[in-house]
Amino acid sequence: MIKKYILVLLVFINFAGYAQATKQYVNFISIDSLPNLLTEKWYYSDVDSDSCALLGYKDSDWQLVRSDLIFYKAPPNCFQKPLWLRYHFVIDSTLTKIPLAFSVKHFGASEIYLDGKLLKNYGVISDSANSIYSNPQELPYAFTINNAGEHVFAVRYANYEARKNFDFSNNPLGVLIS
Repeated sequence: MIKKYILVLLVFINFAGYAQATKQYVNFISIDSLPNLLTEKWYYSDVDSDSCALLGYKDSDWQLVRSDLIFYKAPPNCFQKPLWLRYHFVIDSTLTKIPLAFSVKHFGASEIYLDGKLLKNYGVISDSANSIYSNPQELPYAFTINNAGEHVFAVRYANYEARKNFDFSNNPLGVLIS
C-alpha cells in the first residue's frame, strides 16, 4: 500500500515539475484593477509569423520583457526586423461585453491583436525602406471581450529607426498599452 502512495506521489511530483517548467505568466485583470498600464510580463520574439497572434500559440520559451523596450535594455538586434510581443491575461465576467479601451504610445508601426483577431493597426509594417510609421498619440481604441477566461494581446511591431528615434526623444521605443 505504501508503494502505491509513493508511486502516486512521484508521478504527481514529476507532473508538477513539468507544469512549473512550462508555466506562463498570466495576469488577472478585474474591473477593480482598471486602468492598468500593461508594461510588465510580455513575451518577446523576433520570429515573424502570423500564427504568433493566435491565443494558443506556444510562447513559453520566449524572452520575458517589458513592452516599452528601452533602447539600451532591449534584446540585441530587436529592431532590425519586425518583432512580436504577447501579453497573457485572464478576465472575469465583470469585464465581458462592456466597452474596454487601450491606448498605445510608440514610434514605429504596429498591429494589435486580441486572441488572433486584428483590433487595430498603426502605420504599415514592411521592410526598412517601405514601412510607414505612425504615432498613435495614446488615443483610446474601444473593443469588447465576449467571454471570461484567458486571453492574449499580441503586438507585431517594427521600428527600423529605433536608434534615431531614441536619440531624438529619449522615450521608450516599444509599445505601451494602458
